[in-house]
Amino acid sequence: MTNASTTPRPRGPNRVLGPQTGLAEADEIELKESVIDDALEDVCAFANTAGGTVYLGVAKDGRVVVGYDVSDERQRVVGQKVRSALQIDVGISVCTVEGHAYLAVRVDRKKKPVYLRQVYYHRVGTETVAVTDTAELTSMLLVRTGRTWDALSADVALADAVDRARLSEFVRNAQTRENPRLSAEVTDGHPVEHVLNHIADGLAVDGEASNAAVLLFGREPQRVVPHARVKVIEFRSTDDLTEYPECVGTVFEQIDEALRTVMRANPPHVGFPAAGAGGDVAERTRRQETPVYAELAIKEAIANAVVHRDYAVPGAEVEIKMFADRLVIMNPGALPAGITVGMLRLNPHPSLRRNPLIAQAGYIDYYVERYGTGTVRMIERCRAARLPEPIFEVQGGFFSVTFFKDPLRPEHLERLGLNARQVLAGSYVRQTGRIDNATYATLVGGTLPTRARDLEDLVARGLLRKVGTRGPGVHWVAAPVGGGVGGVA
Repeated sequence: MTNASTTPRPRGPNRVLGPQTGLAEADEIELKESVIDDALEDVCAFANTAGGTVYLGVAKDGRVVVGYDVSDERQRVVGQKVRSALQIDVGISVCTVEGHAYLAVRVDRKKKPVYLRQVYYHRVGTETVAVTDTAELTSMLLVRTGRTWDALSADVALADAVDRARLSEFVRNAQTRENPRLSAEVTDGHPVEHVLNHIADGLAVDGEASNAAVLLFGREPQRVVPHARVKVIEFRSTDDLTEYPECVGTVFEQIDEALRTVMRANPPHVGFPAAGAGGDVAERTRRQETPVYAELAIKEAIANAVVHRDYAVPGAEVEIKMFADRLVIMNPGALPAGITVGMLRLNPHPSLRRNPLIAQAGYIDYYVERYGTGTVRMIERCRAARLPEPIFEVQGGFFSVTFFKDPLRPEHLERLGLNARQVLAGSYVRQTGRIDNATYATLVGGTLPTRARDLEDLVARGLLRKVGTRGPGVHWVAAPVGGGVGGVA
């Protein structure tokens, strides 16, 4: 119990508030009227987040508590209580406003996690929140200790964990590429630990396999990391869906099998060029295969999802959901701190690798790139294939990429009940990028009012966009679909 000589004025209706300090609660500011005991959770949260200051003797509205005790003894008690409860030191100073004093307790961000009564706290905006989610706590502990999940030991001996044949195949493939990213100094004759740590320093940990080594070259990766898998589901309706066999094995095998599954389920559209689209007779009568999705963009997204996902989230898998008009690739883990969804469209954008050892091996084998260019390449590859740009989102702790099918593909237009003229117009825009009044008249004939109604209907349905208002320069292009950083997939 605190003795009377060091007790500040009581809280509640009996305390007297003085002038404004100009302070307001914020991410790194907490205001408390009375004793440090009420602020220990906030001190813990500041130490675990970005640091901050607790002001003692200041009301929530920013006014100073008149007569607050700021004596040397009071400061000693505050420091002692923090040290006893949290095992950290804080900086304590006296502040004044119009002759009234209060205390500032400065808390620095600590390298190691700090807990209070076996509970970890962190700062979320102006709130102090207990970390109760296991995955969130694991991620926080890893970040605070400067380690990554993939660098942790899997508690399995190298000889038991690593498949030498898989490792040798990786080295052989990497060194025989046109532009190899793995030194020729590494040979199959070197010990496993030497080869692993030459690929990425830290893959082997004192004779044991790291989590990354297990996922990259393990004999049975899912025995060690059961949730390291890709689930592919096709939704034809709410109640009608198909779950494909889960993609398991190494990181590379998961990526390859997931890509094969997606592309088999979405074969290219086979047809002929639209009438009037140009080319000689042979060209106009040759069957064409038009991809439903840009395969290289899909591969990049799947590789990113598997390589950069948060493996510290137990039970969470990479999910690929296929719908009639779109494809969604989701992985556990939000974007790293400091990176926003909008930045993903910058070339290049900031890049923080959640699993640097796995990412390094993926880079060597050309599955992923460095320097924050992957999302930009997805956009460019969709554009090159005349497909809508993908959408990037973060929802509920998952990062997702949504790819859209071309809404002007003939089979889709026919399902919408459009007439043959409109289907032809859509196909023409799909192949050439635009259509004008004169071209449409040549393609379909008919009367001007009929053609006008056709095009107005395509605009109203969100399939075409009119450019210009009148005159020969008026034309129609494909309406934008996706291509942003928001929206609901």
